[in-house]
Amino acid sequence: MRTDAALLTASLAGALTLFPACAGAGSGGGEVSADCAQLMRFEDVVYVGFGTTGRDVSEEVGEGALSDCDDMGQDPQGAFFPTEPDKVPLVALEGYEPAEVIGVRADDGTVTIYVAESVPDEDRDAILEELG
Repeated sequence: MRTDAALLTASLAGALTLFPACAGAGSGGGEVSADCAQLMRFEDVVYVGFGTTGRDVSEEVGEGALSDCDDMGQDPQGAFFPTEPDKVPLVALEGYEPAEVIGVRADDGTVTIYVAESVPDEDRDAILEELG
């Protein structure tokens, strides 16, 4: 006979099989966690996360606020900034203005790229190609 925990695990696994995560979200198509784009807020600018780079960083520019994701239930709100968001140190990428492109350095030295939502798609694509 199955235990309640085993039944719950099997039910969750079945639900995940029936409802796979979407491949993209938002106008920029940034990296997603289920239906939520990876967002960062810094100095009243919202940035969308797009992959990583090994590009050199010039300096730390401050702390950014990470978005949360609400993609479950009857009325999901998607990516949002909570009242007290998690904060991470941000770095400037050499050759780019922090008002347009910032990064978050990981322990392995790679940097997650965040591009301001206000950057036009064609400029964003060129930036990502240069940093890739």
